[in-house]
Amino acid sequence: MYLNVNDYAHLSCDSDMIQAALDQAQKTGQAILIPKINQRTGKEIWDITKTLLLHSESSVLLQNCHLRLGDGAVCNMFANKNSKIPNAIEENDKQRHITIRGMGNVVLDGGIHNGMYEDNGISRKVMKKYPHHISENCMMYFRNVEHLLVENITIKNHRYWGICMYTTSYSRIANIHYESESNVPNQDGVDVCKGCHDVIVENITGCVGDNMIALLATEDVIYSKVVNNLSDGDIRNITIRNIMCYGVGGCALVRLLNHDGYKIYNIRIDNVIETSPWSDQDASVAQNPD
Repeated sequence: MYLNVNDYAHLSCDSDMIQAALDQAQKTGQAILIPKINQRTGKEIWDITKTLLLHSESSVLLQNCHLRLGDGAVCNMFANKNSKIPNAIEENDKQRHITIRGMGNVVLDGGIHNGMYEDNGISRKVMKKYPHHISENCMMYFRNVEHLLVENITIKNHRYWGICMYTTSYSRIANIHYESESNVPNQDGVDVCKGCHDVIVENITGCVGDNMIALLATEDVIYSKVVNNLSDGDIRNITIRNIMCYGVGGCALVRLLNHDGYKIYNIRIDNVIETSPWSDQDASVAQNPD
């Protein structure tokens, strides 16, 4: 049985409603349900103005619902709770068995961009104004998680990376559709970053503004400290398959990037198809010489 988020319609905002359900579910072991209709507002939309923090064994069922990041908000839509603490890199702070599952027509929407961008490893324009890190603009952000499952979701106009994982293992990202207008830079689809291993990314479709799938292990200053030892930052045992997509920013469908002594190995990539629509501006196809 699940907890319906509408049971908390007396609270002051949609984020508080959902977080209250998540916190109660941690005690009872139940899943939470976010339905189509928001009974607090009577609308078919949920405005997210604070990061929804997931506990170990959190299960979120999204049923034909539309979640939208609030205007001006600087936050992830979903993140594991311990990703926000200083000790997120420690084994004792590892979280396990987190599920986000869509049912029907589920949209996670970046809404109107908040003005925080990546530019050469720093946040452009807003770093002096807001004490925020660019990773807070990822739609979903996970650190030090085992057995993560995210599936059956459309991600629309995300503000930075759609799904970002650090030191995440034995996990699966599947059946994700992207709808990006390339309205901002660096709209990656799925980023599998330092320390990730034994992860499956499959059945990814649609359009993004940057790399659709990126495996990223580097010590660039934009990335927070996520491992204690160099070898812990290697990316390994990753399966990427059934990727049917295109990028409007001219970047890679699948990118593998490692620097600074980190390694990427045991990677299987299968069935990647570029699906950009035909345009009369496309280069002509070379004639068969026969």
